[in-house]
Amino acid sequence: MDRLDLIMGLSTKRVAKLNEKGITTFKQVQDLAPDFFTTELGFNSEEEVRELLLRIELYNDKAVFVKELVSLPNPNKVIFFDIEASPFKGRRLFLVSFASGNGAITTFVENKDTNILVEINDYLADMSNKTMISSSGSNWDFSHLLHLMDKRFKYRDNALRTKNGMDLLVQLKGRMISPVGFSVKKFSAFLGHPNKLDVFTDPRVTPYFEKYKRYVKPGKSGYFMGAVFDDGHYGDDFLQAMIDYNAYDVDALRYIYNKVYNIFKLKKTGKINV
Repeated sequence: MDRLDLIMGLSTKRVAKLNEKGITTFKQVQDLAPDFFTTELGFNSEEEVRELLLRIELYNDKAVFVKELVSLPNPNKVIFFDIEASPFKGRRLFLVSFASGNGAITTFVENKDTNILVEINDYLADMSNKTMISSSGSNWDFSHLLHLMDKRFKYRDNALRTKNGMDLLVQLKGRMISPVGFSVKKFSAFLGHPNKLDVFTDPRVTPYFEKYKRYVKPGKSGYFMGAVFDDGHYGDDFLQAMIDYNAYDVDALRYIYNKVYNIFKLKKTGKINV
């Protein structure tokens, strides 16, 4: 049995349908008749099917497919960051981690004794000529942080105003095919980053599931942590768990960036082993 659910394009619903037919391996999917994908799995075009089969091939070969080259800043010239904000009105910022190209991580947490935006501004003021790298798919992290800091500081005093923002997901979409897509957790694991954290099995986190169960969903760990933080009723263990997961995300982003930077540095298109 293969992990069909890891392949982008094979949703939980589609995998369930495949399993009902006794299809549990990549080889079985590759051997399916073309019309099965449209009639049974809801694919809309032959191109969509071809791309799915390519993703399976890439996964088996541990490779990506470069469609178009892009120039990325040198890893020594960037700052990686990931923010956590409340899922409620105002999207209050409560946790931010930054990572330099060499992997050093700095984390800021909002609390009653400090202003997280002041701490971030002081940190960024010492980082000249850097590009801020996030990966939300819409440059949301950079835009939201800029919005909050513009409200807190005068334009000329906002250190983020001296930085450029780049969303890595935006840069990769359309230029590269990854068998697992480009979510930070899945793509970093595919590329070889050690994934040792799972928020929904962490004993520091599980005691909060019942009260906040509406937020306990795959891919929604940030919303879950934000809801608990916003409520304010949590212990030191939960706070440390939030810090650990945020730091993991930004380190995984750094890992992805270094990998794809070296891939694009080859100046080649087509299938490239990672």
